[in-house]
Amino acid sequence: MSISEYFLKMKNLCAEISSLDPNEAISEAKLKRYIIRGLRKEYNPFVSSLQGWATQPTLVEFENLLSNQEALAKQMAECSISGKDEGEEALLTRGKKWDPKKTKNYGRAHEGESSFSKNDASRRKNVKCYRCGKMGHIKRDCRVKIHEGNVGSKEPERKQVKDWGSCFVSGDALEGDSPNVQVLASINYQKDWIVDSGCSHHLTGDKSKFNEFVHYEGNDAIVTADNTVHPVVNEGVVKMEDGVTLKSGYHVPGMTKNLFSVSQVADAGNYILFGPHDVKIMRNLRSLDADVVHHGKRVKSLYVLSAGDSYVEKTSKNNNASLWHARLAHMGLDKMKQIFSKKLVDGVPNIGEVKVGGVCEGCQLGKFHRLPFEDSKSRSKKPLDLIHTDILVSNSAASYSGYRYMLLFVDDYTRFSWVYFL
Repeated sequence: MSISEYFLKMKNLCAEISSLDPNEAISEAKLKRYIIRGLRKEYNPFVSSLQGWATQPTLVEFENLLSNQEALAKQMAECSISGKDEGEEALLTRGKKWDPKKTKNYGRAHEGESSFSKNDASRRKNVKCYRCGKMGHIKRDCRVKIHEGNVGSKEPERKQVKDWGSCFVSGDALEGDSPNVQVLASINYQKDWIVDSGCSHHLTGDKSKFNEFVHYEGNDAIVTADNTVHPVVNEGVVKMEDGVTLKSGYHVPGMTKNLFSVSQVADAGNYILFGPHDVKIMRNLRSLDADVVHHGKRVKSLYVLSAGDSYVEKTSKNNNASLWHARLAHMGLDKMKQIFSKKLVDGVPNIGEVKVGGVCEGCQLGKFHRLPFEDSKSRSKKPLDLIHTDILVSNSAASYSGYRYMLLFVDDYTRFSWVYFL
């Protein structure tokens, strides 16, 4: 389970608990304490350093900091394990190689102080090795020790490096496929957008991407990794090729890549979920099937919003009869069957069996009719001679005091009314 999934699960659990008892709502500070207690022990040093800050981060900032720490650990593990050059190989422990010329004869005196001469053959037979337990040699000349140093010395150290790099990854992620899978073949830096959690605004060097813009009057500038300063020239609205609109984007001449700001999208009320293979931008967090605004994929250590491969979740996957029943203004099933079978409407997919699952709430509310009340022929001649009554049921949530019903009494003669909450 990644950091984003862990935060999402904790938020959903606390929301369910708060809905059961509105008077005992879980505050943000209490939610942060619950989240810290559930973290793996490898996060303890990082959390301890955050607690020393003068101003404690908010819940959203805390999630972003942990996600960055998780991504950093994964990248360091990837560099430590997958490196093939000599510099990376030099980090691994190398054992002594076995030289058969020095160890094949134990009876020669020039092999070392632990060797024996031919005259000491009887003494050599009584010596026991403390490493392998066999008679005839000592630990210093043991072949088992030399063999392990030559063959198996790299594997334990390599496993140690891998375990350290995976200290911020849960067991579920380690048991599955490796997250470092290249989903896209390459990145088109002219059209694709790189998701950047450290970028304060959407940045692009292509002026043609703006639908509308104004000249930037501020003093902000962008400093790249080579210490080059790029001034912000224009500010406006960017409309991507898949229809997604980015507000308050900066036009920075000299930028060779398009940067998608995570903080700016989060300030607009959206939620960003980073996964091992992709990134999703959602409007709400009621469930994992929330409304997906945008969907990007991962290329090595970068998350990319590709205009050619991006899609909106509901318009690409949810091609079922219930969805098209709502899109076609709650049309009857018989008419829908004719449209799908005869292809009377362009763009309608071939769904097959047309069957709306369950009862359509919209049809029940919109097509349900009620008979009119009959005219009353009885008339009262004095107060309290005839009382009309009715009860109103709340279709939404209960009131602040927990009431869900209203009982109404109306005097027919004076029209005086009494209302009781139940």
